[in-house]
Order: sequence, then C-alpha cells, then structure tokens
Amino acid sequence: MQQAINILELSEQAKQLARKAMEQQVQLIIGFVPCAEVNILPDVLSQLRLQLPASSIELVSVATTQQEEKLLKGEIDVGFMRHPIISDRLNYRVVYREPLMVVMPVDHPLSKELQLKPHHLDGENFIGTDPAHSGALYQIVTDYLAESHSAPHIVQAATNILVTMNLVGMGLGISIVPHYVCHFQSSNVVFRPLPVSAPQIELLMVWHRENDTPALAQMIDLVEEKSAA
Repeated sequence: MQQAINILELSEQAKQLARKAMEQQVQLIIGFVPCAEVNILPDVLSQLRLQLPASSIELVSVATTQQEEKLLKGEIDVGFMRHPIISDRLNYRVVYREPLMVVMPVDHPLSKELQLKPHHLDGENFIGTDPAHSGALYQIVTDYLAESHSAPHIVQAATNILVTMNLVGMGLGISIVPHYVCHFQSSNVVFRPLPVSAPQIELLMVWHRENDTPALAQMIDLVEEKSAA
C-alpha cells in the first residue's frame, strides 16, 4: 500500500515539474507577409533559436490588413507588415525598404526594355491590387502612376501577390510589385526596374507596447541589428 502511495506522489511531482517547465517555456508568435519571409526571418530566426533554444516559436502568415487586429487581441506577439498602422497602442520600426518592379508576361513587347518608365505603362492592361488586402502597395502604386500622368487599363484587382503573378503569367496584363517577388520568378514572367526616383515600399516590425514577452525584446534587438547592418 505504501509503495502505491509513493508511486502516486512521484507521479504528481512529475506532473508539477512538467507544468512548471511548460510555464517557463518562452513562446513567441510571429505574423508575417512574404517580404519578411524572404528578407528578414531566415537570418533572425536562426539567431533567435540559438539564444532561446527552449523557446516555442510559431510562424503565422497573415495579410497586412489583418495583423493590426491580431496584435491588439494578443493573437500574435509581433507582426511584419506594411503601412498603414492606425492604433496608437502599437509600436513599430521600419526594418526594410525595397524598390518596386514591373512584372510582365515573358513575351510582352515591353520586355525588350531594360528599364521601364511610367509612360510605358500608359494604356497597358494592368493587374492592380485590392486595397482591402494589400496595405500600402495599392496607394503607393496609384499615387505614383497618377503623379506621372500614366493611366494603365485596370483589368483586375488581385487579392495577393501569388494571384497577381498567376494573372500576369497567363497574359492578362502587367503589374507593379515589390522587389522581393523577383525571388519567385517563373518561366512565364520577367521583371524590369523602374527609375531610381520611383517610390520604395517599407516593411514594418510591429508589436503591442504592453507586450512584455521576454522573447519579443530579443526579437526586436535582433531585427534592429540586422536592419542597421
């Protein structure tokens, strides 16, 4: 009988130790858009795992327009997203800037040009972006073309970059995308740069100012070090 009691006590102690270990485990939930997946997360995550080997890091692909709500609700600890940010309860840093590129079908007449200016796009069939899903990209492209007096013919508004690439690859039109999309180049499309005077698009690292998750501070430091390098 005493042996059975001892076994039960040891079992309970083991459960308590397991619960303590779970409580002490650092957890970090990261929301991101594809640009961060290409340009920020690979280096930062490898370093973060070295610093926090017992940490639980979860990556969640979240559109820019959904990240602010998830940050405010505590569903993610840090988000990598585009402008705009509305809430004053969120802190952010600009961690990456990249130029915009014109993407077109591989056999498009404009593919013969080494660089494209806004007037080249005037009247061309154009795959736009849906402002409800694209964050700042829609407004940046719209303003740039308007200021350049270029009026392409919008044939469709894509809800994400993969849709844009598929529509361009099928020959429905050309588009303007962030530079990171060049990493996903296929045999159906080609990319051409815009003039250096064209606007760039920013990637932000955003977090709730009241979030005191230990791993978050280390994540912020690592990303800022990478951005400053």
